[in-house]
Amino acid sequence: MSEKPARDLRTGVVGQIRAGREAGRFVELVDDSENTGGWLIFTYGRHDRSGEAFDTWAASIVDVDLYFDDCGWVVEWPD
Repeated sequence: MSEKPARDLRTGVVGQIRAGREAGRFVELVDDSENTGGWLIFTYGRHDRSGEAFDTWAASIVDVDLYFDDCGWVVEWPD
């Protein structure tokens, strides 16, 4: 059985955090399983990935989902 997150999580795009901690900042998910065995969650000050940036590592996509939940994040992803 594969792990599946409860919410819409997208890779390859930058979304805006609309609610929760860091509201107004931007977030990007990277599947880094080949290098680190997990996922990278990047947050940026600007949509073009500039400004103040931070990263967090999660072991699985379900852990990413739990991290979003813990932060109270509601993310608007581009269409």
